[in-house]
Amino acid sequence: MGVRIVIGALLAVAWLAGTPSSASAALPACLVGCTGSTDCCSIEDCLRDPCGSYLTCVNEVQTEFTDCIGAIPNQRRCRSTGGGRCTITLGCVRSCKRKRRIDMGGCRKQNLRNLTACNCDKLGAGEQKSVARVCKSSCSNPISPTTTTSSTTMSTTTSTMAGATSSTTATTTTVTTTSTKTTETTLEPATCDEPELDRCTAQCLRRIDSLRKNYERCESSCQGDGCAEAICKRTARNIACLAIKARCSNNGDNIDFVFKSCCGRACPDVDEEVCEVLPTTTSTTRLPTTTAPTTTSSTSSTTIAGSTGRP
Repeated sequence: MGVRIVIGALLAVAWLAGTPSSASAALPACLVGCTGSTDCCSIEDCLRDPCGSYLTCVNEVQTEFTDCIGAIPNQRRCRSTGGGRCTITLGCVRSCKRKRRIDMGGCRKQNLRNLTACNCDKLGAGEQKSVARVCKSSCSNPISPTTTTSSTTMSTTTSTMAGATSSTTATTTTVTTTSTKTTETTLEPATCDEPELDRCTAQCLRRIDSLRKNYERCESSCQGDGCAEAICKRTARNIACLAIKARCSNNGDNIDFVFKSCCGRACPDVDEEVCEVLPTTTSTTRLPTTTAPTTTSSTSSTTIAGSTGRP
């Protein structure tokens, strides 16, 4: 009895080992010839068009995601004004990621669900993901979709009766108004990448007490989200930018002596990649207002020679 149980358990393990997991579904039957190939599209030429369309869609989604992340510092609902605060930023980063995840699924469904040219339709979500992996890593010559543009030209023809002359006078009045308003400086687009700082500068930043504390708050409050943490730390550096420029820059007026001894004559200056000083500026805007043009027309006719003008 015990032997049977052991044998049954071994068979079950062997069966599970040979069954593809749901996390990595096998390729659909129409592309089974690609198994183990480093270039599926060279074997299944029918896949080149779908892969090209899918990869183009993915690039567009990634561009939209980059723009979504980049806009975070300049959106009121996403703007964090305190150093080390990550709750608002984290929510906006997750919103961008959620939209990217949904849009990526749309790219797969739109372009890889029905591979009609490959005689394979109605692929499930797992199979679509398998084909998507092939498109990304095993298709050296995908065909990108072509886009066409069209333009329309309009023309207007004006005719004048013989023997008549006309003249047109147009008058346009422009009134200029001046308004003054206070605006905040537009911030550089956010990014999920940390700036590439040299060792001396990175260590110098950590020696600024307020910045170090805000860094630590970012690391503990961003819940392990690297993108949100990078933006949170960028905000912290912007808040401390005057101190950074004074202490951790070659031309600072209160240079950290450890920083100076670390980099010697090769100490770098602080650029916008490190931080931005965020002043509030007042701008004057002139807004032109144009009234509708007034047009005066006159027409005169020429009397035919030999006519007396009597009825």
